[in-house]
Amino acid sequence: MKKQLFVALALIALVSQQSFGAEMAVSVGDIEEFSPAASVGKVGTPMFVANYIQMATSGLLCGGVTLIPKGNYDVRVRSQRFAKSLFGSAYKPGQVLSNWVEIGPGGQRFAYDWAGPRASYHYRVFCQVRNPRGNWMPVDCYKVISLYDAQHNRPCLIGPAGPSAKYSGLNMNTKK
Repeated sequence: MKKQLFVALALIALVSQQSFGAEMAVSVGDIEEFSPAASVGKVGTPMFVANYIQMATSGLLCGGVTLIPKGNYDVRVRSQRFAKSLFGSAYKPGQVLSNWVEIGPGGQRFAYDWAGPRASYHYRVFCQVRNPRGNWMPVDCYKVISLYDAQHNRPCLIGPAGPSAKYSGLNMNTKK
């Protein structure tokens, strides 16, 4: 009886995960809203989570992703490394890895690696947009950035997921 109950619960969980995994996008003017539910089950690959972009590879592998501004926004990004505290489930404050980097209209490709030895280590990229007065304001990344050509868990020696991906800029590299 216990085994049948376990199997039934496992099937319900699987079906729930698959139904929540469908991407939900709703157009609002020239901003496309993104649902993080689209990224269920894709741990580590570049994805929108809350107001930032999260990524990290497995083991000693590398990745690359192109960030492209949506619409006519002036966008800049900055990276931080996060991990859970050694004892507990709370995340430690992020370690700032870069200054703000402006992303041109054609986008920019960035490389990233495994972020650290524990499973909770990952990179977060935060976004700002320039308002009409010329001031930079925090914004949810999914509203102003598209992720393009993500190459994930690739050998680092032959170029981190493409020769145009560079660690410089966002410095998402544990060797730094």
